[in-house]
Amino acid sequence: MRNCVKKNAVLHVCNDAEFRESLYSESGFKNLGHYAWLIRWFRTEHSAYLIVLEDNLRNLTATRLTDGKKVVLFHRSFGIADFTVKQTDAGKLKVMAKLGFSGKKIDDLAAVFDSLPIYK
Repeated sequence: MRNCVKKNAVLHVCNDAEFRESLYSESGFKNLGHYAWLIRWFRTEHSAYLIVLEDNLRNLTATRLTDGKKVVLFHRSFGIADFTVKQTDAGKLKVMAKLGFSGKKIDDLAAVFDSLPIYK
C-alpha cells in the first residue's frame, strides 16, 4: 500500500496498492500464477491424494500418496484455465477442470485412478 493518509488511530486510507504474489488479482479473480491455486491435498478413507496443475498448466495430475502412483486426469495443450476438487459427504473426491470454453469432471477419483495410464 502506498500514498496512505492516517484517518484515525486505527484506519489509514491509501490511494495506491501493488499486488505481488497475491492470491487474488486487482479485479478480484484468482491469481492462477500463485502456487496456492495449483496444489490440493486430500485424505480419504483409503488414501491421501495430491492434485497438481503441472507442465505450464497443461496437465492436471493426481498422485496417490499411499503407493506414489501418478496419473494425468486432464490435459490441454493451451493450458487448463482452473480446477476444483470437492470431497463429498461420502468421502469421494470430485475433480472438475475448465478446459477452454468447456469443462470436464471426474465424479470419483479413486474409482477411475487405476484405469488411467501412469504419468512419468
